[in-house]
Amino acid sequence: MLRPEIDFAYFQETQAEYVDINGITIAEQTIGMGRLSFGPEIAIPIHISDGMIEPVIGMFGIWDFTSGDLSARLQAGIRFSNGNAASLTLSGGYAGLFIPDFSSWNVRAGLTIPLQ
Repeated sequence: MLRPEIDFAYFQETQAEYVDINGITIAEQTIGMGRLSFGPEIAIPIHISDGMIEPVIGMFGIWDFTSGDLSARLQAGIRFSNGNAASLTLSGGYAGLFIPDFSSWNVRAGLTIPLQ
């Protein structure tokens, strides 16, 4: 299975000027972040007697359009599901490809339990 993915995130926050406890004026500051993540995820469903096991791997481009940086993230994991639609997902990944001074590792776990 090939699953394309696109993720868009943007935020901007402005902190108003204020005077701190020492009487120093702190100027107004605006920070923001804009990011577009895109790429495919490839999964191989393997049916077993009580459900399914699905190894997953993906590579995603990450474009930070506020700074102009372009990097990539590798993600790999496995999904387990049973016949009742309950599932467990475990994955890990590495981000920061193509950016010399940046790297990030992540681990994710998810549990889905149907309420029906």
